[in-house]
Amino acid sequence: MKKCVLLLAIFICATHMNGQSFVGLMDGRSFYGDIESENEKEMTIEIDRRIVKIPKENIALIESEEGGVDILRKEGIKEVNVDNYTGLLYAKGNCIYIPYSSTKIVFRVGSRVLRQLLARDGYWKVVRCNEEAHCIFEYVFDDSRADKAFIRIRDREGNVLLETQTVPAADFIPHHAGEESAQRLYNKEIPKLKKMIELQ
Repeated sequence: MKKCVLLLAIFICATHMNGQSFVGLMDGRSFYGDIESENEKEMTIEIDRRIVKIPKENIALIESEEGGVDILRKEGIKEVNVDNYTGLLYAKGNCIYIPYSSTKIVFRVGSRVLRQLLARDGYWKVVRCNEEAHCIFEYVFDDSRADKAFIRIRDREGNVLLETQTVPAADFIPHHAGEESAQRLYNKEIPKLKKMIELQ
């Protein structure tokens, strides 16, 4: 009985933590929160158990947990022009976007953890949407056989540039599977990718 209660508590906590929208403000700041309501002028958002009202004129974009990115104010987007770019799109210092929206908890958690790890790492600049990026780093969860995960790098047109090797992503709780596999990808595959980039 105690084990069931503990699993239920973990499930509720994980669902709350990862059933959130990503909000990017006009001043460049961003956060995850639950959108409680909105009207023509403002949004009411729960952030870390605090309810705040944010004028829509201060919000550049919102990436919902399942609905993708909605750009509210284009002037708040620092668009990268890659039309005439001839270098390596995922070179050191370039801007990368890691999509977050998905119907699967494991994908949202894996993407969110990968965002945090790579933003802290600083090798690339992690940005908030396709338009701000040189290329896309996509966390991919594959459950076709043994559950596994890998990173797919693609350009903004959707063309695949590179895929890393896979790492295990098996866990009874989807939240843990996403979190642990993202950490494994960062520890194992990102160093390989950096080394390959430096050799080019």
